[in-house]
Amino acid sequence: YSMPLSASFAGARDHFNAAIAICEKWGVKSLCLLDGFVFDTADLTSDGVHATAEGYDIMQPHINGLLEEMRPVPQAVYNAVFKKQEILPPVEGGGALYSAEENPYKDTLKILALGNSFSADATKHLWGIANSYGVKNVVIGNMSIGGCSLDTHYENIVNDAAAYGYTKWTSLDHVNASNTAISTALKDEDWDIITIQQASGENLVFDNPDNKYDSTANPVDTYSKLDEILDYLNQNKPKESTKILWHMTWAYQADSTHKAFAAYGKDQMVMYNSLLDRAQELKGKYTDIAGVLPSGTAIQNLRGTSVGDTVTRDGYHMSYGLGRYTVALTWYCYITGANPYNVKYIPADYTSDIAPYKDEIAASVAEAIQDPYNKR
Repeated sequence: YSMPLSASFAGARDHFNAAIAICEKWGVKSLCLLDGFVFDTADLTSDGVHATAEGYDIMQPHINGLLEEMRPVPQAVYNAVFKKQEILPPVEGGGALYSAEENPYKDTLKILALGNSFSADATKHLWGIANSYGVKNVVIGNMSIGGCSLDTHYENIVNDAAAYGYTKWTSLDHVNASNTAISTALKDEDWDIITIQQASGENLVFDNPDNKYDSTANPVDTYSKLDEILDYLNQNKPKESTKILWHMTWAYQADSTHKAFAAYGKDQMVMYNSLLDRAQELKGKYTDIAGVLPSGTAIQNLRGTSVGDTVTRDGYHMSYGLGRYTVALTWYCYITGANPYNVKYIPADYTSDIAPYKDEIAASVAEAIQDPYNKR
């Protein structure tokens, strides 16, 4: 549709209403300049269509107000759309653990994750990615109990409980061991990196015995044992240079049915911002946490590209291809300072899932490392 030049804006009201309805359907902010401050006043238009200088002066604050409500286009989106491979300087609090020049893991990289199914997602494609960047000796370990919280990790440390499934990669193939204790895994390799995380369903809970996700009750501190966990890891890490990193996990899919989503009012942005706030708080509070793996930021960046909110397999776990790959690439590039655009490895089973979005993934990872606490 093209509005005739002789038409007035008032006569085009139906078309404007249709455009506004479309914007509302897809969550796009809009501002209608017909509504009461310029075009209802004849002397503020030069020809019934175009505003006079005074009319533009009246419009400007309204336009500025809308722009202030809107987040600028994320760098990840800009890079993907315009096929750029730009990596911006880090903001305060951002940047990789090591720069590419200072990276001490060019020949050997050994990472042990203490987590749950979310760390299983993060580590699945990590060996292949690290190896593709030329690291000759790569060892990835994941200690996992489904839904394992910090409190459970603490109890297992105190009791030296052989309660974990231990998955280990020294090639693209992995081996699984059951009934493994954290103490055993720590002694298994001279780990360079140890990661720790909270269970996604325990980041925000409330003091209600009938429903811990009922936000009308008072919040409960689910991080009270982190001090002691960090002390234990520091005392038992295999070498002085071993770094402990916090894994910032991701918000659930917008239509997720996970019961813990209720704690955030089933709002993805509320959950995402809560995870960011927590990670930033922990990094500032604990000197033993050397850095934050910004998986949650990378995934939220990716959701803002043409990929959309389709990176989980069930509303909360990462999809086997695109989601897991993005998180693994985030881990490797954050730790080593590597350029995510230079990744060569794509898992053979997921080429059709990942290859069309390589630019979007790389841009999302780069922006997450550059600006990890970017709230929405």
